Amino acid sequence: YTINSGVGRKISIIGMKNLSGSINAGTSSGSNKTTTVNILDCYLSNGGIYLNTVDFNTTIAGSTMLGGRVYISSGSIIGNNLNNGGSSASEVVNVTNSSSFQNDTVYIVGNTIKGNVNGITSLYWNSSASVAYIKNNFIIHQYAGIYMLTFANTAISNLIYNNTIYGEVYSFSNYGVFISTVPTNAIVEIMNNVIDAFNSGTKFGINVNNLNGQANAYYNHIDN
Repeated sequence: YTINSGVGRKISIIGMKNLSGSINAGTSSGSNKTTTVNILDCYLSNGGIYLNTVDFNTTIAGSTMLGGRVYISSGSIIGNNLNNGGSSASEVVNVTNSSSFQNDTVYIVGNTIKGNVNGITSLYWNSSASVAYIKNNFIIHQYAGIYMLTFANTAISNLIYNNTIYGEVYSFSNYGVFISTVPTNAIVEIMNNVIDAFNSGTKFGINVNNLNGQANAYYNHIDN
């Protein structure tokens, strides 16, 4: 399924059962958040959602995905069961946007996110356009649970709260939360997460590097 963007366009897909194929971005307007897409209460047994050009503002809520990935540039991912099914060597959830700060927030809240590919991150963030609210997720990974590279250079806090993050299988270095390249004005708050791992490699609960702004970690439970 290919969705072409257009200024003021709004598309909702509700209650779809999809047995094969993905939802993809087509032609682009080239402007930030000109097209709104809502994918609600859908079931994708094979295929992903790839709306990661800057013109799409995407909400995915209450949906199940058993063999694909979710790529967006802005929007919200709320209350989903997301599993890449081992189908591809890439992240289960990927938020990427290199635009300047758009004065908005990407909410990733209340999801189960399971990566079934050895050596691959489950939730990847590389956005300077939005603030991240990553809360109340259950994340299973085989390299890094949450990997965040690049943030908006603004004093609005990025929140990583109340997540359960579990590593399995991977035999090399692995991370519950990996934070990198925090610019001068950015703030990252890592609070009240449970981080554990059963894999055999070198395990890091929270890893922060290339820090120019603030990264605060408190009230986390890190085991094994």
